[in-house]
Amino acid sequence: MIYVPGFRQILKTIRCPVLALFGERDSVVDWRSTMALYMETIGSGVGADLAVKTFPSCNHNMLQCRTCGVREDRETNGPRQPCAGYLDAIITWIKERLVSNSQPLSVRDLDVVSISSIVGER
Repeated sequence: MIYVPGFRQILKTIRCPVLALFGERDSVVDWRSTMALYMETIGSGVGADLAVKTFPSCNHNMLQCRTCGVREDRETNGPRQPCAGYLDAIITWIKERLVSNSQPLSVRDLDVVSISSIVGER
């Protein structure tokens, strides 16, 4: 574990929109504790913009898994699938911020890369 002195106070100073994504089968960090920390710090200020989304069958790397254990990682050959809805959650979050912040750029004006081109054709 890495200790950062004053980390809780540092998180409280964040003033930009934050999207926190967690795999519920994460074996690297305790996602529940991290989510609670973010809610208490980043999400506690006036005008805070913290969005949290969890993915049930996903690991720390936001990849789908059955057991999410080390053995599964070692025995899996080839590319793994990202969590169902992971990329859509990111795109939706960005679009919502563009619209809510009344940017001169409209969502319709965006040339959004299709999800299939990001993760490759399967």
